[in-house]
Amino acid sequence: MGEIFQTRLRMFPSLVNCCTIDWFTNWPSEALVNVARGSIAEEVEMNLNEDEEGVIEMFKVIHQSVEEKVEKFYDEMRRRAYVTPTSYLELLVTYKKVLRTQRDHVSKSKRRLERGLKVLAMAATQVAELQEELKVKQPALVTKQEEIEVKKAQIAKDTEDADKIKAVVEVDKEVASKDAAEVKAVKDHADGELGKALPMLDAAIKKVDQIEAKDFYELKQMGAPSPPVVACFKIIVYFFNGYNVKVQKPREEKKLQYDPEGFFEKAK
Repeated sequence: MGEIFQTRLRMFPSLVNCCTIDWFTNWPSEALVNVARGSIAEEVEMNLNEDEEGVIEMFKVIHQSVEEKVEKFYDEMRRRAYVTPTSYLELLVTYKKVLRTQRDHVSKSKRRLERGLKVLAMAATQVAELQEELKVKQPALVTKQEEIEVKKAQIAKDTEDADKIKAVVEVDKEVASKDAAEVKAVKDHADGELGKALPMLDAAIKKVDQIEAKDFYELKQMGAPSPPVVACFKIIVYFFNGYNVKVQKPREEKKLQYDPEGFFEKAK
């Protein structure tokens, strides 16, 4: 293997002439502390105060512990890993970034908490005021509840009375509906009879209009009228005196033969 490597070097001398070997050596503790202190001093807003020395010591311990783990990793796995100064600087940058993020988060949480505490304090004050107001209005509330109970009892009684009246009204409604049906039936029957009687009345009026004064004189001189004449006088009596008129029957036997009800005598 060594012969092959030497052969490659003779064939390609630039592998040695043009290469630079980076030697990675571990920083001493003092260097780690000074670099961490300088990095923290650059950030004025960090304000670590009494925690500053402890944080610097933490950076040193973390970096050195990683160096120890790298050596252990090489001993166990035979694989080389390097912890460079850049890694240490990245640790410092990451710490400052995380610290800034966490401080922003804590500040927002603090502001929310303060606002919540103010709201709770205001709510407690309002609750206390409402409790005092409730104590003052408690007697009026008791009185109002009593009035409500009285009104509820009165409403229950009125509702019961209204139910009774409603039952009576329902019965009256049924009776009225029945009477209305009967009245309608009578009215319909009367309208039917009237419809039959009106043409007869119109015909009778026309016949009456055709009667002349001389016809009455002739009827008056008539001693024994015929049945049509008696029927005519019967209509005249109804017309002037109504249907329920009482007619005195004639006493003479001769008149009873042609006018048994006496309408002819009544009309004369």
